[in-house]
Amino acid sequence: MKNALTALVAMTLLASVSLAQDTTSSRMAMPEIYSSKGIRVSLLRPTIDMKGKGKMEGKTVNLTGKVEDVLGLGVGYANLPVGQVGWTGNVTYLKPATGDAGMLRGDGNVAYAFTQFVNVKGGLNVMKVIGGSFAENYTPGIGGQASVGLQLTRNFGLDLSYVMMRNGLKLPVSPGSSSKILTVDDLEFAGVEIGLNGTF
Repeated sequence: MKNALTALVAMTLLASVSLAQDTTSSRMAMPEIYSSKGIRVSLLRPTIDMKGKGKMEGKTVNLTGKVEDVLGLGVGYANLPVGQVGWTGNVTYLKPATGDAGMLRGDGNVAYAFTQFVNVKGGLNVMKVIGGSFAENYTPGIGGQASVGLQLTRNFGLDLSYVMMRNGLKLPVSPGSSSKILTVDDLEFAGVEIGLNGTF
C-alpha cells in the first residue's frame, strides 16, 4: 500500500511538472502583436487658437487670436503592443504660412492599443517659439495632448488629437520704455490636430 501511494504521488508530481512546462512553452511561443512599432514620421495639420491674460502698466490685457494655416512635420518612435500599455515620443516642427516664426514641440505619451487598428494616447508636451523677431521673448511651457489613433495598415495610420501648448511671453510694447512691457505668464495655444503617420 505504501509503495502504491508513493508511486501515485510521484506520478502526480511528474504530471504537474509536465503540465507546467507545456504551459510555459505555450506562453513563450505566443507572439506579441503590435498595432504599430518603429520609427515614426508624421505630417500634421493643426488648428490653433491662442489666448492668454497679460499685464502691462498694472492693467490686465486679454489676448486672443488664431495661428493661421499651420503645417507640421514630426519624427519620433511608437511602441504600441495590442492589449498592453505602450508609449510614443515625438519631436515636431510647426510652421504657419506667414511670418518667420515657428514652434518646436517635444511630446511623450502613454498609450493603449485596444486592437491592431484602434489606440488611444495621452501625455505632456514642451513647446518653444523659434525663429522670427520675437522668439527670444517667449519662454517654454508645459502642455498636454490626448488622441485617438486609427492604424490603417501595418505602416500607415491617422491620429485625431486635441493639443494644448503653453509659453510665457515678455514683449516690449514701446521700444526704450521699461514700463510698457506686456507680460503673459500663461499664453495658451490649443486646438484639434490631424496627423498622418508612417511607421517603419
